[in-house]
Amino acid sequence: MMQATCVQLGGMSGSASGGKRRRDSARWHSMSSQPPSEKLRKCDEPLPVLDADVLTTAFEPTLLQSEAEALAIAAEMGADFYSEVSVLYNLVSDMRVPSDEAATMDVLMSRLEAHVRDDDARDAEKVHNVYQGMLHVYVYLYRVHLRHFAQLEMSGHLTLCWRRLMAFASEYRVLDSTVLQKIYDFVMNLVGRPL
Repeated sequence: MMQATCVQLGGMSGSASGGKRRRDSARWHSMSSQPPSEKLRKCDEPLPVLDADVLTTAFEPTLLQSEAEALAIAAEMGADFYSEVSVLYNLVSDMRVPSDEAATMDVLMSRLEAHVRDDDARDAEKVHNVYQGMLHVYVYLYRVHLRHFAQLEMSGHLTLCWRRLMAFASEYRVLDSTVLQKIYDFVMNLVGRPL
């Protein structure tokens, strides 16, 4: 299983570096929480494989009035999800080996950007295509670049962004649940194999 850098909150006493404390450390003694430098520390622990029950978003889909409203929210959120996948895609751009597949992904990213920037992107078919395209990019990133993300200690962020997109697409019924399940199973199979 992959090793990842994680952040642990609280629970440390004393200085994180073991040496001198900051000059303003006296103010931290009077507070109930630890200083920021002591709240965060790196640790090597295996990435937890989350159950499907964890795939939820902070949104409340039960408050939706109609499918049209869900589609409008999905169209607006598409820009945020595209921003995340674009940053992740560009993160490994220096490590990309020129190939037909890489060129195809560049074309897909350009088309996704055009769809996201399009003001007339509230058409149901366009919204479905944008989400399907973003999931295709995530599958590519997992299949081809997971090792690079692990080396950059960014595999946790890749997984977080992918799961957030999957959860949103599932809760708002942007894509068919059988398609989402197949993609989920495929990516979990990729994550489970040795790097």
